[in-house]
Amino acid sequence: MDNYFAAANSANGFVSWFCDIFDPRRLERTYIIKGGSGTGKSTLMKRAATRASANGAVCEYYYCSSDPSSLDGVIMTLPDGRRLAMLDGTAPHTHDPKFPGAAEEIVNLGEFWDDDKLKSEREKIISLSEKKSRLFADAYSSFSSAGTLVSAQLAESEGYLRSDKLTAALERLLIQRMRECRVKGGESHCRIRALSALSTLGECYFDSFSDCERVCLVSDNAGTSLHLFTELISVANRLGLDYYRAPLPLMPHLTEAVRFPELSMAVVSRTDRSDVKVINMTRFVDRDILAQYDRLHRRMMRKNTRELIDFGLARLSAVRGVHNALEKIYIGAMDFKRLEAHGEALLTKMGI
Repeated sequence: MDNYFAAANSANGFVSWFCDIFDPRRLERTYIIKGGSGTGKSTLMKRAATRASANGAVCEYYYCSSDPSSLDGVIMTLPDGRRLAMLDGTAPHTHDPKFPGAAEEIVNLGEFWDDDKLKSEREKIISLSEKKSRLFADAYSSFSSAGTLVSAQLAESEGYLRSDKLTAALERLLIQRMRECRVKGGESHCRIRALSALSTLGECYFDSFSDCERVCLVSDNAGTSLHLFTELISVANRLGLDYYRAPLPLMPHLTEAVRFPELSMAVVSRTDRSDVKVINMTRFVDRDILAQYDRLHRRMMRKNTRELIDFGLARLSAVRGVHNALEKIYIGAMDFKRLEAHGEALLTKMGI
């Protein structure tokens, strides 16, 4: 089962990859679901994916970066080759059709709620929504400060990294694997497949790259692993390899894992798999230069970064209670019997 995230709570606020992941040009049909919290969007997507999977489809599940127990979207590759997608098109990842009718259509779950009931809860909905926004703003402010410290640590570690030695090692790794798999480079393509998130449930991680034939685990004690992934992508581009990039959730322009589907190989910063090839970053550190840096300063920077991330996560944890209160209001206003019948008709129409 392929589990990913399609967005991130980051140092730059909310970041979404919906447009890339759910590009209608690479999909047969996309169903964009609109509706409030608790209106059944995630349940409908899970229902579709469960049925499609039972009928032989291969499914990719994209979970909510704020609430990993809820789906943001699913891509289903059916046995007949059709690729269908369903996704949550509401804020904060508001998504509208690019090619309405031709490639995408909107599924409006607002048709199944009682407007009068929601109007009667107007002030409470507004109050809860605004409180939720404030908590997110606090979290993002803390993540932003943490990101500043990570950037400083990254700049410092560049000073004692032997980048020439690192580049040569990564070239050998990829070229050897290309020979083993008889892969010749062409035009390189990158796809986003986020594995982790800073969420209301804490830090969450999907080990979805671990099913590769070969997995390389980066071991790092000097804060240099982020440089490895940047250079790995640079080498992959030069060699013309396709790859999936897993962004670092705090700073999504950085990378925490890369998968090469043609090579059935992944390079990751963490995994539960035991049969891995370890890439020890101490090989690429100039110890004499590292010794010139203040060890206590580096330790303090890491400690402060951790505290800022934890503060942001605490604010996101508080979001969960507010979100649940909003969901309760919308659940009480929904006609789920009518929605279930509509969902059944939709799945039949989709041919799954």
